[in-house]
Amino acid sequence: MPEHSSPGPPPRWPTEPDGSVAGGSPSPAARSLYCATTATTGHARRTRRTLRGWVDALDLAQELAEDLVLAVHEALTNVVDHAYLGRTPGPMTLLAQCAGAGITVTVSDRGHWRTEGSAPEDRRGRGLPLIRALAPTVTFDIHPSGTAVHIHHPSPGHDDAPASRCG
Repeated sequence: MPEHSSPGPPPRWPTEPDGSVAGGSPSPAARSLYCATTATTGHARRTRRTLRGWVDALDLAQELAEDLVLAVHEALTNVVDHAYLGRTPGPMTLLAQCAGAGITVTVSDRGHWRTEGSAPEDRRGRGLPLIRALAPTVTFDIHPSGTAVHIHHPSPGHDDAPASRCG
């Protein structure tokens, strides 16, 4: 399935027979970014670059931008490495929103959550602690139909707020 990104509200999961969706890129003024792709290493890298362009267009403080992009890339990498383990890679989405309360990025999949350290190949085990260290608020929605990781940085005026332009 090719990578998809567009500003604005997210469409539903792609339903075309071949799984394809139209491509696009965020406009500099976009307050949201949506990307849907297949969970592969190459697609995770391209999604990270797309997110970086969106973050750069927001003119965020450099430290916030770097922390946000790294935390999100770790979440994308976790999808690639763990969500579809032993199966054909499935869908992976990213929804980034910049609003008055701050920036929230959600990375989701339709794979299976695995408890940290639950398999012998989980020797690395640094992704989730790194995400938690880079973002003030990280929450997880874990369901049999998939997982969503929500990474949030508050706007100025909120507790622990970094400098941002989401007001």
